[in-house]
Amino acid sequence: ESKSSIETLTQELEAAAANLSATKTELESEISYKDATVQSLTCTLEETKVSLNDLLSTKISELEQVVSKKEEVESELSSSQTAISDLQKEIENLQNEASATSNDLSTRRKELEEELEATKKEKSTDCDSALIPLL
Repeated sequence: ESKSSIETLTQELEAAAANLSATKTELESEISYKDATVQSLTCTLEETKVSLNDLLSTKISELEQVVSKKEEVESELSSSQTAISDLQKEIENLQNEASATSNDLSTRRKELEEELEATKKEKSTDCDSALIPLL
């Protein structure tokens, strides 16, 4: 009976050892799979980081170009506003000059019309004086 017990225990021990070996192989396989998954995810993460850094760099460059263009447009706008203001002042000055010239011409016209009337009267009087002795 002790031989039978030893055989049973040996068989149980061998079965437990086989079960343990199978479990160990299964666990090693699972660990290996998980290690490969972690490595794959790490590579994907690194590739994603590189892509995101490239994208970030591109977007920063684009933003710098937009800011530069904005500053250029603002400068052009400021220059244009200054030019428009200068032109408005020049137009106002020209309008004032035109108004003054118009007033001067109007005054000069009146003077010339008065001179013409005076000359006509004088000539009329001269002609009448010249005609009276003829009568």
